[in-house]
Amino acid sequence: MLYDNLLLDLKERFEGEFDKIPQAINAEYKLSNILMCGFALFALKDASLLKFIKRFKVRANNLKTIFHINQSPSDTVIRTHIDEIETKELKKLFKPYILELDNQGILKNYEYLENYLYIPMDGTGYFSSKKINCDCCLETHHQNGEITYSHKALCACIVSPKESIVFPVAIEDISKTDGETKNDCETNAAKRLIPQILLTIGKDRDILFGGDAIYGSGPMLKELQKEQQKRKGKIQFIFNAKPGSHKYLFEQFKEKELNSEIETHIYKTKKHKYVTKYCNNLIINKSHLGILVNFLYFEEHDLKTGKIKVFSWITDIPIKKENYTKLVKIGRSRWKIENNTINTLKNQGYNFEHNFGHSLPRNLGGKKNLSANFAVLMFLAFLFDQIQQSKNRFFRMAKTAAGSYKNLWNDILSIFDRIEVPSMEVIYKIIAKIIKLKVQLII
Repeated sequence: MLYDNLLLDLKERFEGEFDKIPQAINAEYKLSNILMCGFALFALKDASLLKFIKRFKVRANNLKTIFHINQSPSDTVIRTHIDEIETKELKKLFKPYILELDNQGILKNYEYLENYLYIPMDGTGYFSSKKINCDCCLETHHQNGEITYSHKALCACIVSPKESIVFPVAIEDISKTDGETKNDCETNAAKRLIPQILLTIGKDRDILFGGDAIYGSGPMLKELQKEQQKRKGKIQFIFNAKPGSHKYLFEQFKEKELNSEIETHIYKTKKHKYVTKYCNNLIINKSHLGILVNFLYFEEHDLKTGKIKVFSWITDIPIKKENYTKLVKIGRSRWKIENNTINTLKNQGYNFEHNFGHSLPRNLGGKKNLSANFAVLMFLAFLFDQIQQSKNRFFRMAKTAAGSYKNLWNDILSIFDRIEVPSMEVIYKIIAKIIKLKVQLII
């Protein structure tokens, strides 16, 4: 799954799925070409669409050779066309690449607790302004009369306690839809995201969903039960639990603890003491007396500083002596969707928080799907990079030589803008010093 092969495959999918769509605006430009421009924007880590457009001339040959971009549309053309595309169609593009990872045995390394793929979900804001806005923006009305406009997204990745690389599988925009006056919310987005994840992963795979305490509610657990009826593979969960959102659950646990009806395990090292407590078959809350969950509580004591970290989860997997340690590990690995995914997109060159879907003074904000579609293209570019980190040794060598992802993206841009190359693979080899450049000065 070399990067250049992925790009060729992506262009062919764009052509097959989108070039057949009738265009009402600037029909001279193919949608496949425009979508490849949108993807290249995030693949090359340009800070803005305008910067990407301004570099068209110096990059023309490499854009054509590597990204298969044969036309140079303006930023207005790119925005107006991508705004019109149905976001649900773009989201389908994750499936073939995740399935290929599975076919090649890569996801075998991510199986945990028997054959489960652990997929945590996490929401994040990626745009906020008091001036710039579009029809899909969420609105926060302040007491002083000001309005904050924003976009948020709910992201999902395949994560493993054993692996540092994550594989993004789905993203759902949290925003107002056409005709809606009320703001969207994370739980509603999760109800839309979960079917996307299941479609991407396939019907036979066992999936363990993860997430914050907001997902550990009766209605959400019922949604998972409904989805289970549609597929062969198992759907189970491990969600964070908090005293504030799961008051009745903690009360039951405390009562059982007083009655010595819980299991407790203590493990010590020179630096830490680990305390794990658990019990099965507690009622999720008083509003859903028929939904039982299993409760897992964990403390990490720093013996030097005296600090104590506390974690707690609910799960429908029966907790026992043989699996409680793995459940703790998988529960704690949820941070990887925050650090290895969202923080990477925001702080490691992807510019997730830039207002790609809005523009002043011309107010070129999308009226339909622009922000959401740019977010999907960025997430797809992130998937391609994660695949390279997993499968491509020359990419890893280039990353080692560069020292950080930000340096690597800068090195790639520097070569891409100055030297005509036949492939991205050659750029990786140049950065890794496997290929040496010979410079000839003409005076």
